[in-house]
Amino acid sequence: MRDKIIKILVVLLVPFVVLLTSLEIVVKSEGFFLEQYEINNVEQATGMEIQELMRVTGEIQDYLFGNRDDFNITGVINSVEGEIFNEREIVHMEDVRVLFDRGIILRNAGAVLLLFILAYGAFTGKKWLLKSLLYAAVSYFILLVLTAGLLFYDFNRYFNLFHEVFFSNDYWILDPRDSVLINMVPLNFFINIVKRILIISSGAMTAILLFYWIMLKKEVTNERRFNIGN
Repeated sequence: MRDKIIKILVVLLVPFVVLLTSLEIVVKSEGFFLEQYEINNVEQATGMEIQELMRVTGEIQDYLFGNRDDFNITGVINSVEGEIFNEREIVHMEDVRVLFDRGIILRNAGAVLLLFILAYGAFTGKKWLLKSLLYAAVSYFILLVLTAGLLFYDFNRYFNLFHEVFFSNDYWILDPRDSVLINMVPLNFFINIVKRILIISSGAMTAILLFYWIMLKKEVTNERRFNIGN
């Protein structure tokens, strides 16, 4: 019974930790933001030059990951310096930071627990360890197909549903006519960030499948040698 519970934890924790880590990697990637600003013509939409956009992006990243206390960011828009974000945007980003804080705490706790489980399984030679990693990877790819299908069908619908579930107010609804934030990160930005997260996490899960295959092949080879020796 105990081993069964541990196996279930591995199957749940591996995709969870991988996905949230992939999210962190993408959100911290300056190259990704630069690429998206160019694709979405953000300089023209916001009135900020690319150097200024990247500087503000760094401030946003600092805020989301706890390296900045507030979201009162100043900058230059159309050659005029001042506060970049309005009150509605600031309140929304405060809510977003709460999600990031909780996500990082849960990811870190999950990663520590997963490491303990994997160490326990490896040290005791539990045969369920490799199968648990396999099931975790398979579960992830099933989830990937379902998620990709839903998002491809109607990304906007599920994007809105996500906000309705995780936010208790409507401050996430921003008007591009007076919101610098929504012009910096339009809907196409979020479509691409989801794609990038799925690509990175898929690479990690593929590595787990490769590890499973190598270890299984090694185990089969050892069994053959043992049988020949006897």
